[in-house]
Amino acid sequence: NGPLMIHVTKLYAFNKNNGGIAGQSFSALGRIYSGSVKAGDKVRVLGEAYSLDDDEDMAFATVESVAIPRGRFRTEVTVARAGSW
Repeated sequence: NGPLMIHVTKLYAFNKNNGGIAGQSFSALGRIYSGSVKAGDKVRVLGEAYSLDDDEDMAFATVESVAIPRGRFRTEVTVARAGSW
């Protein structure tokens, strides 16, 4: 229990639609330290320069899907909880 906290270690850029420009959407690989995440959740994304005094390096995003990486494949799940990669 607690607020969602994920340490994102890698971002993978991809085309959301076949005609789109690369880098418009990202898949994020990270470890969940607290809370849980599921598709449709609204999350706050904090950048490297974020501080409590100045929230300029912060954005809001909606989680489109949640998956667990398994070698070359991804297994879609409904929810991921703390301790999951």
